[in-house]
Amino acid sequence: LVRLLNAAPRGCRLVFGGDLIDRGPHSRQVVEFAMENAIPTCCGNHEDFGLAFYGHPGAHCAREYDLSYWVSHNGGGETVRNWPLSDANPPRPRWKRLADERNGGRVPDHVLDWMAALPAYLTPSEELDENGRRLLVSHNGHGLSADMGNWYRALWDRDVDFPDDGAFRVFGHTPVKHVVVTETYAAVDTGAAYADRGGGTLSALLWPSKVILTQRYDESPVTPTFKVVNGCIV
Repeated sequence: LVRLLNAAPRGCRLVFGGDLIDRGPHSRQVVEFAMENAIPTCCGNHEDFGLAFYGHPGAHCAREYDLSYWVSHNGGGETVRNWPLSDANPPRPRWKRLADERNGGRVPDHVLDWMAALPAYLTPSEELDENGRRLLVSHNGHGLSADMGNWYRALWDRDVDFPDDGAFRVFGHTPVKHVVVTETYAAVDTGAAYADRGGGTLSALLWPSKVILTQRYDESPVTPTFKVVNGCIV
């Protein structure tokens, strides 16, 4: 992410499409970067999975989840260990504390509250594209379904059967080998978390030019050459 933003045009405004957690070893750094810089962010299914695991009332699809799976197989275990118990919340009831100790950490309440407040979609720009379409960012392209109470579709569905409603949808959720851009949508999840499975690229789309920025996963140290002011890269 830092390497990608180092290469981003100065003055562009950031928008994140969700799944900031459990997609790599630095969930805490990514979340705190978004929180500290007030970056508009959509709710992803992984944020919702984490909320459900902790029994947070802001979880939208809790009944749909095998909650133990988040920690054991879905990257949640690595995520919670990003927040050692000493960095978490005031002491909790003993039985909950034991669960935290067993998992090796705990996502703090203020982070869970931030995730619970994330919207299903964002319309962050009034600029139209070359076809007169407005920008609509959501995690999987179906964010508007949340307005009808269907958060499961808004976070989990993987089809690209979108209505022709004048929007240009930018979304991730389902990894693709290369960014897919059509007249009505862009699928930008190029599997940054899956370097061992043929992925390993983080991608972004600039609006309204639709220029694509990509960055291969790289574990070597990197220093930011940018600052974020009012959500913009400077």
